Amino acid sequence: LPAHFSGAHLSFVRGYMGISQKEFASALGLKTHATISGWESKGDKASGMQGVAEVFLRLLMAEFIKEDGFAKHFREFLEV
Repeated sequence: LPAHFSGAHLSFVRGYMGISQKEFASALGLKTHATISGWESKGDKASGMQGVAEVFLRLLMAEFIKEDGFAKHFREFLEV
């Protein structure tokens, strides 16, 4: 997606990959899953997660689906 994650997108993607809120929070260095829960509660509105968290989630998605073109796109983005 060329746009920010909505709460619903985040919830779907995280669930599809089988990552709990607690696991995702831990991967982001958060102490609890409360932030993740708050993002997901936004529903169809933008989750409010920072860009770094969005990039991290998109890279997790790329690894999950093993789509090299997707991961390459974000490696290029990080080099800019």
